[in-house]
Amino acid sequence: MLGSSPPPATTRGLAGRGGATAAFLLILPALAGSPAHALVQGEPLGIEEREELETMRRRGENAAALAALDEVLAERPDDAVARALRARCRYLACDYSGAVEDARAALSAAQGGALGAEDARACQRAWLEILTELGRASAALAELGATALRASG
Repeated sequence: MLGSSPPPATTRGLAGRGGATAAFLLILPALAGSPAHALVQGEPLGIEEREELETMRRRGENAAALAALDEVLAERPDDAVARALRARCRYLACDYSGAVEDARAALSAAQGGALGAEDARACQRAWLEILTELGRASAALAELGATALRASG
């Protein structure tokens, strides 16, 4: 049809192919409006990249988001918010033990006090979300309660 723009590019269909992560890394800057070096050089994910990956996860592009997060965390394993997001992606992929592992690592980083308040809350939310979905809400709350006790003591 004349005068219409082409459909937006997505990463759907890239999942499972060898170049999925590379293609995602090329597409993400255009989608998020941010520099590609944040993903390539091992820097922590910026807010735009986090939002784009979260949007992909919610829109059913979980495999592509998970592949990108795997690559980011291979470069920067201490990126707690990326780990919290990967916990959510792993949960959707039915990798429950991996989701708990990532959520626990993100929570530990939040408990360590090195994160800003917003990032710490994001890690705590991921912990609560994953464990609640797995039917372990009391364990999740107990861990957060123990954190509050350690912080006040």
